Amino acid sequence: MIVKGVKPRTHLMIDLLLFALLGLVAFSAIMEHSASPDAAHIRSIFHLIHGMTGSVMCLTLVLHLYMHLPWIWGQLTRLFKSRA
Repeated sequence: MIVKGVKPRTHLMIDLLLFALLGLVAFSAIMEHSASPDAAHIRSIFHLIHGMTGSVMCLTLVLHLYMHLPWIWGQLTRLFKSRA
């Protein structure tokens, strides 16, 4: 398989990073939408934070899925072999 020998600690760090990014994306969205209409500068800052952390989160999610390819492939293989 493509990915071999990824340590559980590496998986944990990626999972913690994803969780933190999810929290930051949610927090920035809430802050952006709850800011008063007069505070355009604050809204634009939270909009920028939301966009940047969302992009980083998407890239981290792709890395997370890539690191789990052997497990995903094994589960799919097991699923389709048991139906045959």
